[in-house]
Amino acid sequence: MTEFVEEVRSRVVRLLRMANTTDDRLRKQIVAYADATPEPPIMGSLGIGTTGCPRCRRTMWQQRDNEGPVWVCAFCGHVESVTVICPHCAVSMEPPPAGWVDRWSCSECPRVAATGESAQEIDARERDRQRALALLDQALTSHPCTTTRPPVPGPTTRPPGPEPGPGPAPTTGPGPATEPGAGPKPGAAPGLA
Repeated sequence: MTEFVEEVRSRVVRLLRMANTTDDRLRKQIVAYADATPEPPIMGSLGIGTTGCPRCRRTMWQQRDNEGPVWVCAFCGHVESVTVICPHCAVSMEPPPAGWVDRWSCSECPRVAATGESAQEIDARERDRQRALALLDQALTSHPCTTTRPPVPGPTTRPPGPEPGPGPAPTTGPGPATEPGAGPKPGAAPGLA
């Protein structure tokens, strides 16, 4: 069981197993390759997220580290953090949690976005959301069950009538009901004293 766990954790072991060779020279080359190259890119719903490297103009792919998603250049190794800017608030949106869908959220407004979406796409999604909420509000207000009508008396509502009084005053000291021997006499009829 330990070997399986180590294999899952170690990219080097996976590559050596795929190579299926006992040649020490080739195995050393595979280990050197695994140590010199980054982990494979994250697969999203649209495949591997890529962009252009600002340094060498080659391809960068999306990775995830402890702090969130990053872009890693496949050629020069340049690393940049992935940022999505809210088109309405002009602030950096919060990245999705690790292992979650590619859904960035603005901390100042309800807008959400996916990596690589344009400002027009983000605003169109927000307009669609607002339109759907307006239709839902309209449907709820026009539904017969949500129209205003008098409350039905029940456990949470009192029937119409005068407000009840404050009730009996609490006793603060020993009185006839709290003194020893007070109470009904044995054999006496209830309610007769």
